[in-house]
Amino acid sequence: MLVDKNSYTRLLTPTGHGRGDTRVDACCIFYKSADWKIVGTPDMVDLNDLAGKDPSASTFTKSLARGNFGMIATFQHRSLPQDSPRVVICNTHLYWNPKYEYVKLCQAHYLCLRAQKVLDQDPHIQKQFLFCGDLNSKIGELVHTYLSMGEVDTPTSFSEMKHTPNTIASTCWNRQAELWLVQQSLECPLRHLLLQSAYAKDGHGSSSLVGETMEFTNSTTDFCGVIDYIFYSSCTLKQTKSLFVPYQSSKEKGEQPILPSKSWPSDHLAIGAEFQLG
Repeated sequence: MLVDKNSYTRLLTPTGHGRGDTRVDACCIFYKSADWKIVGTPDMVDLNDLAGKDPSASTFTKSLARGNFGMIATFQHRSLPQDSPRVVICNTHLYWNPKYEYVKLCQAHYLCLRAQKVLDQDPHIQKQFLFCGDLNSKIGELVHTYLSMGEVDTPTSFSEMKHTPNTIASTCWNRQAELWLVQQSLECPLRHLLLQSAYAKDGHGSSSLVGETMEFTNSTTDFCGVIDYIFYSSCTLKQTKSLFVPYQSSKEKGEQPILPSKSWPSDHLAIGAEFQLG
């Protein structure tokens, strides 16, 4: 509909496959090509890179292969000069299973490392940055904390994931992921951008855990919570608006809403924000 009737162009990741060849959802970026142009080649990030390709790899290594993707693309407004600020967007759909928080954390960290490489290109040109998508991380969980605070303390249970060196190729990303998790804390390489959620109650890195004004973005028979986010570089972008996200009325409190419904025809609520280029 957006592409056919509203003059939008889309960037689409491959539709991946997880363990057991199960289908994993893709993600996309829609943009108006009459107003915006892509600079360079978008980076389609296969998050299975984290697992490498060694068939004899450890169980931990294989657990990182979940078939998820992300994409990183740089945009420039056609009405602005060539050396004007550009917008770098990272969009992704992280692994869903709440039992595998370490997988989602590694996926987010890997995407941030890849995004930093894109941001480092043409260093004389200012970049604005957005990190968004279905992150499958509730408020206060590892990925949300990692992006909101710029670092996260890795649980001590991760230290049990050490493996003998001969089972993992040192040149593969799986070895890097293991090292990320056994550190006392993991720092986001984009921390200097002061990433902030478009629905945050407080600013980036506040002394208390950053909260969200949304009550939920996804609700099923056995889950209700916030797992979808738009993070932006608060040091270079000014947020001017946010899309209204419905909440439970006082009458509905205690009754879990189920999506999709007649009013909201998707299992996820739409979120959105407008920004002013710096």
